[in-house]
Amino acid sequence: FDTSALVGILAAAGFAIGLALQGGLGNFASGIIILIFKPYKVGDWIELDQKFGKVEEIQIFNTLIITPGQKTLVVPNGQITEKIVTNYSKKGHIRLEVFVAMPYEESFPKVKAIIETVLEQTDKILKHPGFLVGIESYESHSIKIGVKPFVHPDDYWEVTYALNQNIKAAFSANKINMAYSEGIEIGR
Repeated sequence: FDTSALVGILAAAGFAIGLALQGGLGNFASGIIILIFKPYKVGDWIELDQKFGKVEEIQIFNTLIITPGQKTLVVPNGQITEKIVTNYSKKGHIRLEVFVAMPYEESFPKVKAIIETVLEQTDKILKHPGFLVGIESYESHSIKIGVKPFVHPDDYWEVTYALNQNIKAAFSANKINMAYSEGIEIGR
């Protein structure tokens, strides 16, 4: 009986099993790294490789993320430690960015004052750090105004929609025209 053939077969099988387990062992090691160094925790909003959601569970091999559309992403921990992870919850607040198109004919100081009043009156906008309102850019048919308050990450979408609605209502109440990129204006 030739033992060298048996040893060769066992070595090849061990090599194949090692390759098969390599991904699993890498995910296991990455899970340990995540649990020790805590780049995020359960309940944090994170973005990884253009996937965004809230961390539901950190397992030893995978992290479960729930998207705003209630889809469950099962992300191998090895991918997480190899890529850039953006943690939106780490600081406890996130800057919201809303853009408003203002016709050139309108007065920017007047529009800015209206927007600042809306920001002060909109629920769940944080007082500290403060908000910014300024001219973002000059477009071909309008001025692009950046409206940038801070909110708690869990309130991001709710405040985004409320702020857009409240700005539109305030513009209508103050007879401010809305601008379109094609240069069409809608009257009061």
